[in-house]
Amino acid sequence: MKSQSEVAKYGEQFHTMGMQMGIATQELAKGAVEFARQGLSPEETTKRMAAAV
Repeated sequence: MKSQSEVAKYGEQFHTMGMQMGIATQELAKGAVEFARQGLSPEETTKRMAAAV
């Protein structure tokens, strides 16, 4: 399990990414959950989210 500060960091990254791409943070988070379920690290999840959008 990640610490609260680590989770907040990824939340901020998704928010920034969403703002840049015109996508709701909640939609990015939903996609991130699916990548995380596949066992990807948070860093790899972020990379794949950027590529998928």
